[in-house]
Amino acid sequence: MVVPVESRALNSDAVQQLAQQRRAETRKRILESEAQTEEDMLAAARAKLSEEQRGSGNYRAMRASFAATPEAVTAQRPLIAPDKRAEIERHFERIRNLQDQVSMHESHLRDLRDQLVKLK
Repeated sequence: MVVPVESRALNSDAVQQLAQQRRAETRKRILESEAQTEEDMLAAARAKLSEEQRGSGNYRAMRASFAATPEAVTAQRPLIAPDKRAEIERHFERIRNLQDQVSMHESHLRDLRDQLVKLK
């Protein structure tokens, strides 16, 4: 039996539409999975940042108790030792890096959510 050309065209369109729908569903599942992973990484980065920031008060007090330059040295505010200065700088560098990580994860999550919205 010969299938009319119109029937073959309809079947081909239906198959293409079904394939497109499956690709969209697969893409949606992948984006949802990536969004969940990004949310987990964001939560971990925020927790690390919060933990690091808890010690900031001690580092700020330590920095304030020392003179920044030799000219500012007094009996109450001695010149900060190089190892102490390096320790303070490392602490605040860790905070800046963690803040950058949080911002990056927030941006990625926002982008993934935008992509999911466009799929719907």
